[in-house]
Amino acid sequence: DSDARRWDSFGRLFDAAGCAEIPWLVIPGNHEIEPDDLSGESFIPYRYRWRTPEIGPAKVSSDSEVVDWDRYEFRLRYDFGGSFFSIRLGCIHFIALNPYTEATTTSPQVRWLREELTRVNRSATQHLVVLTHAPFHHSSQKHQTVNEIATKQLQASTERLLIEAKTDMIL
Repeated sequence: DSDARRWDSFGRLFDAAGCAEIPWLVIPGNHEIEPDDLSGESFIPYRYRWRTPEIGPAKVSSDSEVVDWDRYEFRLRYDFGGSFFSIRLGCIHFIALNPYTEATTTSPQVRWLREELTRVNRSATQHLVVLTHAPFHHSSQKHQTVNEIATKQLQASTERLLIEAKTDMIL
């Protein structure tokens, strides 16, 4: 964490192992935040290493702030780009959400999610699968929603929408 050279060395190992030849569906997590000391932008190594589906150009704030790492409380903006997106693959409509950008009910991410859920066509894609870094309900000791402000906000703003859309799975 906080050392972009480690991202580069990981990327080179990934490439050398032939993994770059395989399509990946990636989402940002807490280790990808790393606000840059010079620009103030977050998610820089993630944004430049991975190519994801995009619903629009990335909008990244230059005043990213980690308020409390232990409680996953951040003030940053990473909208669109590889932050949140959807893709239809085979019989699945995937929706990727980012807990580490603004996730209030009026945020760009949640407004986009409302629109995207209206585009789910169960006759073309029978399953709706949502991806997020920290699932809302799980038994792991890591990333417990009750302890993470960012994930708790995303859950509060989206869980009802996802239930109403009859989401098959949240990973």
